[in-house]
Amino acid sequence: MKKILLLAGVATILIGCTNDEELFNGFEQPFSATGYWKLTAMTVETPVDINEDGTASTDFLAESGCYQNEMMQLLPNNTGKLISNSYLNTTVQGTFPDEVTFTTECINELEETLISNYTINEQTISITDAEGTTWNGTLVGNTITFIIPDGQIYMDEEMNIVLQEDLTMVYTKQGT
Repeated sequence: MKKILLLAGVATILIGCTNDEELFNGFEQPFSATGYWKLTAMTVETPVDINEDGTASTDFLAESGCYQNEMMQLLPNNTGKLISNSYLNTTVQGTFPDEVTFTTECINELEETLISNYTINEQTISITDAEGTTWNGTLVGNTITFIIPDGQIYMDEEMNIVLQEDLTMVYTKQGT
């Protein structure tokens, strides 16, 4: 008799539950930052015309033609690396914003910076490199946005700073 009641109870439970999707409807799967993240946007505050197409823009990726394959790899053990494939060597002549000309060269050079730790607290991701420098970013969906205070520096030919401003970098998760 106990076996019949047990079977009847299991049958009732199975009939009452339609499928796993309905059971977990409304609940998000746990988020994982693990994987590769590609630099997809890099903006500056002052519009510049580095590529000399006649249109100034705050879109530094498009203007510079550099930094096209910058990646960040985050590992399950909360470490990782930043993978830089290029950098822009720039000098400035004139005054910002309207009377400035640029001399630029995109240098292709592989450089990896180890990430010693990263943590996620709600929508904030904190990444610390092997030298102890920490960047805090905002995590929304599949993007991480970092605002680097005074991260964009323009120098003249004598290496004097002519403009220094915030730099915004957006990384987008690649695949799963």
